[in-house]
Amino acid sequence: MRYLFFDIECSDGTHICTFGYVLTDSNFNVLDKQDLLINPEAPFNVGNRAFDRKITLAYPPSVFRRQPTFAERYDEIHVLLTAEDTLVCGHAVENDVGFLLTACRRYGLDLPGFRYVDSQKLYRKAKGDANDKALEKIMEELQVEGGTLHKSDDDALCSMLTVRALCAEKQCAFESLIRGDAESVGDSGAFAARWLQARRLNRYRKICQNLRYAVNPPDSAVKGKYFAFSEEIERVYCGKLVSAVRILTELGGRWRGNIYRLHYFVRGAEPGKRLRKVEAINREHPHEKIEIITLQRFLAMIGIDWGALEEEDLDTDLLPTRTGKPLEATLKDAVRRAPKLQKPKSSRPKKEEPDQSI
Repeated sequence: MRYLFFDIECSDGTHICTFGYVLTDSNFNVLDKQDLLINPEAPFNVGNRAFDRKITLAYPPSVFRRQPTFAERYDEIHVLLTAEDTLVCGHAVENDVGFLLTACRRYGLDLPGFRYVDSQKLYRKAKGDANDKALEKIMEELQVEGGTLHKSDDDALCSMLTVRALCAEKQCAFESLIRGDAESVGDSGAFAARWLQARRLNRYRKICQNLRYAVNPPDSAVKGKYFAFSEEIERVYCGKLVSAVRILTELGGRWRGNIYRLHYFVRGAEPGKRLRKVEAINREHPHEKIEIITLQRFLAMIGIDWGALEEEDLDTDLLPTRTGKPLEATLKDAVRRAPKLQKPKSSRPKKEEPDQSI
């Protein structure tokens, strides 16, 4: 077994400019250590509000501009991350997996499929801490000395040294330390599915928030009424739900992104946090109850059959390419390993449930 510790730095908090790594054997002996410099094809805004003002890159921008792009480095990075009998690890590694996913979507490439260990979460669990700690703080507590922080290969080395020190402290091998630790271990495909689903939900919410009120809407059961949906319904059906909310707005109704000042709450099959909050509000204000209804009841109120609703495309990626043009990329194209979203078993809504189940 070999261990690949890696770290990524970005020019602006989004676009990769370095991929540094340290490759070791099972005894943490260093086999290879490199800092792969990348032309981010993006501005260098290290001090902007969206980025950590304390970060100073190890090289001047002029050096990065002369380097290969991520697309040109892709094959080399892919081989490193997907090598057999290799365990990938990094500090707060899901941040770096997110940078990789962003870069892959930008250039129309597949995200490499690999499992990874987050050394930050591993340390927190091993120490019983409530919060995650910065790499330099962990190094201080473990009395580890490393290289230059925010120089990717040195950061990767520091991550390796903290894991090695933790294994020595616990007197166990790395594999034993992570065995049964589901929180510290992840998979790039599963991460990408969560990341993309979060983007779809965010886009769904932005569309719904920006729908304009209808002018002189017809009289209907939803006119002047506010509706909110359960987390489950929004998560599973957000593509079709956009179409439903458009119809709701045309009829004079209104979507809300929270559960306050509502007339109706559309529940899913699974109880969720929003439903519990609605029930609590109803107990506190029995004379101004929010009516809890099913999805089938909502569809009947807006006069639409589930099968007639169009699935809106929420997967289009608007990340700019180096030419400044949008890149069209679907969830299937971006990550082939991502699980498919659940779909309704039938294209027609079921018969409305009795009032006691609503």
